[in-house]
Amino acid sequence: MDSFDKQRKITEIFEAFDKMDAARKLFRSGFNLRIGGIIENHVAGFSSNTQFVEIVEIYANHLLNVTESVIDKDLNYPEYRLVEERKKMQALVLRRESEPHHHQLYTVLQQEVKALMVASNGGVYNLSASGFRLLDANAKLFVLDFMAELGNS
Repeated sequence: MDSFDKQRKITEIFEAFDKMDAARKLFRSGFNLRIGGIIENHVAGFSSNTQFVEIVEIYANHLLNVTESVIDKDLNYPEYRLVEERKKMQALVLRRESEPHHHQLYTVLQQEVKALMVASNGGVYNLSASGFRLLDANAKLFVLDFMAELGNS
């Protein structure tokens, strides 16, 4: 019989955390480049600064967390709860979309954020229809929050 190798298991766990941290760091870097490029192309006179980089880094982490949360909910919540949450999110998005914002930038950012959500986690491919709609509502709200934060800085 093989005995349980506690030290090996601990090492494997830390290696897995290191891989996740490296993947998150790579994602944040790519997020900064892609989103920063979009902002530069759509906002006249924009130039990246320390505050912008901090905002983008916070939102990159938030995007990863939102994506993981939706995947987890899709796996563990009953269908009616996913639908209920999606409806609430969509109502909030509709209310927020009526606020003034740069529509072309919103559309381009929304498309890019959805692509980043898919690229960041392969679990997105396994979402149910309700899970994917919830992810879409989260992406829209994410972009609206991000744009509002940029407007405040």
